[in-house]
Amino acid sequence: MPDSQAITAGQFVQLVVKYEWRFRGFVATMLASTSDIDEVVQNTLLVAWEKLKDFSYTDSTPDESFVRWVCTIARYQSLRLHQQRVGTSLIFDDTLVERLTATQLEEAPLLEEQRTALKGCIEKLADDDKDLVRRRYTSGQTVEELAGYAGKTKSAVYKSLKRIRNLLMRCIESTTRQEGF
Repeated sequence: MPDSQAITAGQFVQLVVKYEWRFRGFVATMLASTSDIDEVVQNTLLVAWEKLKDFSYTDSTPDESFVRWVCTIARYQSLRLHQQRVGTSLIFDDTLVERLTATQLEEAPLLEEQRTALKGCIEKLADDDKDLVRRRYTSGQTVEELAGYAGKTKSAVYKSLKRIRNLLMRCIESTTRQEGF
């Protein structure tokens, strides 16, 4: 059995930057509100930082062990937030949470490939489509705001977003298929 290894503060930061999207995705399976997700992720990373000396791994790299460890902390932080908000500690039973965690970890390579493909596919869009995507999904503008900005009806904006999402989905599927996923 390999010896247990610790990580440095620098490795912690690198792993957080590399995998924050996975922690956030895991928390999003338990909470609906973006502000709650942000709060839990922030609290989770603070707890992980404070308990860094307790983390060790035996694999060749700390990556998957680190993600599992942080997701475990995130689970308890989510439960804690839910209990504070509604006075009960039950969100999902332990079996479901374990399944969600395992699925999220198993699907990580595909999800990472899809995220990379999405970035490339967005770059291939026409400038107006890129702008619409950025305004809707990065800046969070509403369809009403986009319609006013573009001088279009809400219906036309919905149709444009649907067309763009379909283009992106086909591009992502094609790209990931070429990469063997």
